[in-house]
Amino acid sequence: MTTCPQPDPPFIPRDLWRMPGPLGPPMPDPRVRTLFLHHSVTTVSDDPCADARRAAAVGVQRFGRTSYSYFLHPSGVVLEAQGNHVGAHTSGWNTKAKALCLLGNYEQTIPSDELIRSTCWLVWVLRAFGGTVQAPALMPHTAVRSTACPGRHAVERVLPFALAVARDPQ
Repeated sequence: MTTCPQPDPPFIPRDLWRMPGPLGPPMPDPRVRTLFLHHSVTTVSDDPCADARRAAAVGVQRFGRTSYSYFLHPSGVVLEAQGNHVGAHTSGWNTKAKALCLLGNYEQTIPSDELIRSTCWLVWVLRAFGGTVQAPALMPHTAVRSTACPGRHAVERVLPFALAVARDPQ
């Protein structure tokens, strides 16, 4: 498998997948320097929009809004969530970091090649066009909290490719 850029994966803006809950306040500086990798630990289906709504509802129930900046489906679809608005993903980092949430449980499931490619693509886009993600500031959630998130298989299979893109977006 190669690193990015690859052909653009399908990208669905938040209003088209009907993201539940309100937007957080705008990020103080949308050109954040840190990006966290999470997983939803929710079931996935062939419907990325329904899967994103189900995962987003967990954040709305717990924190009053969708937690993550973007969701990534195993099929390779990227879904905008909070985007440049403050989420509720990583305690102490929410106003200065964005969060990518892999839909599914990657402690148990091996990430698909499509998911790896779309994650790399999104990191590439954020790095190349948004001033985001300057290495080594792409981190698994477990780097700052005692948790299994984003799952051992995501750390083994997704993170190395995404880190390579974060370090060199060429």
